[in-house]
Amino acid sequence: MMLTSQMESPIMLLDGESIRVERATGVQFVDGKPVTTGSSSFYISASVQPISGKELAIMPEGDRMKTIVWVYTTWQIFPNDIFSYQGSKYQAQTSEAWAGHFKSKAFKIDVGEHAPN
Repeated sequence: MMLTSQMESPIMLLDGESIRVERATGVQFVDGKPVTTGSSSFYISASVQPISGKELAIMPEGDRMKTIVWVYTTWQIFPNDIFSYQGSKYQAQTSEAWAGHFKSKAFKIDVGEHAPN
């Protein structure tokens, strides 16, 4: 595939798919713990890729057993955003701005209010 100057974004090179993002719109603290008081959801086109073995090796030891993915998109995903992908829910941990796109690291949610039943 040839790159041309007419490309709007590097994401166009990736086989993006539609994912649903949930973003907290309000947080209230109850007994010292944050509780979401509202949220909004929207769909974005993104490419979700598994983290590489080299990247996994430099993760903190406690994170190495988790399912971690990179999300590449032209829409910014903020830390703590929740998104659905292939029947599982993930929580964004980081968000990096790159030339024409954003890269976010996300962990699969196994426990808590967003965990599968």
